[in-house]
Amino acid sequence: MRKPLHIVSFDFPHPPVYGGIIDVFYKIKSLHQLGVKVHLHYFAEKEIQSEELSSICESVHFYPKSSPVSTEIFSKLPLRMLTRRNKQLIQNLAKNNFPILYEGLHTSHSALTSELKDHKKFLRCHNAEAEYAAELAKTEKNFIKKNIFKVEEKRTQEFERNLIQFDGLFVLSEEDRAYFQQSNANIKIAPIFHAHEKVEVLEGIGDYVLFHGNLSVNENLATAEWISNELSTLLPKIKFKIAGKSLDSSLENKLKKQNVECVLNPSTLEMKELIQAAQIVLLKTSVPSGIKLKLIDSLAYARHIISDNNSVQKSQLSSYVSIANTTDEYILKIQELKHQPTSEHEVDQRNKLFKDALNNQLNATKIIQEIY
Repeated sequence: MRKPLHIVSFDFPHPPVYGGIIDVFYKIKSLHQLGVKVHLHYFAEKEIQSEELSSICESVHFYPKSSPVSTEIFSKLPLRMLTRRNKQLIQNLAKNNFPILYEGLHTSHSALTSELKDHKKFLRCHNAEAEYAAELAKTEKNFIKKNIFKVEEKRTQEFERNLIQFDGLFVLSEEDRAYFQQSNANIKIAPIFHAHEKVEVLEGIGDYVLFHGNLSVNENLATAEWISNELSTLLPKIKFKIAGKSLDSSLENKLKKQNVECVLNPSTLEMKELIQAAQIVLLKTSVPSGIKLKLIDSLAYARHIISDNNSVQKSQLSSYVSIANTTDEYILKIQELKHQPTSEHEVDQRNKLFKDALNNQLNATKIIQEIY
């Protein structure tokens, strides 16, 4: 008998083109393959259609994201949650007693309503949200945005007191489990869901160092500027490439002057080829924000990965990358790896990782066993 499950998503999960949504889409796909009848509820600016998504969901329901009204400026709810409240969602969830999986804290407002008090409710924690907001506040230069992040931090901390009301939490890493352990006694690690089944690393030596990411995000923008200002200057004989979307034209011109090649808005296939052709992929962030999907992509495609601790979150994945946290350490690792091929042992170890810890089917089974 197929098991029914409501999933409430913060965005439309198709096409799976960025971090959290990739996790949602491949989780739905894996659950469907294991016999779960998924009833998807999603928030977005407008309704979107996808035959592929409809084929793996029993039903799909759209709810418009809303703007908080001025009277809610003193609300205790996180701002991202205020945009994802909907009475019709509550009514649809209350029509039956199917268990509910909320994707992210900001989708879970309905979990505390009286209409759903008898439902089994689970929360997928994509981040330690309060800590993430605090780190964003530290790095944000715009005064208004900085204070918005500070408000979000306090409101999220306040709301996290309600997590005890969930039947369980699914977190990404041991570090996240430690963060949430005082909020809920039932916490299970379910690593990030993704598109990969095996490692596809090319033989030979690549001829450049790659950084990729959404360059409208402050932390990625800061890394691009660091490559321009420091790495490319200190390593003039190394070719650097930066790939991503939303690159500011002034930064693009600056990067070109520093002999850093920019690849704007690459397709999924182009990004795969860029990662495969690189000798080294760099990961670096000042903001700890869960397990990065680009780390998973790099494990599947890259010859070598150099990462700081923030990007691997003290997880088991840290043993599959070279760790560097200062500019000098990055330079040392780049020099060490620039002419080194990937060994068969490294590829075998990564393939084992995707068959075991990062196996979508195994991790979906863990979720099913916990919910039912």
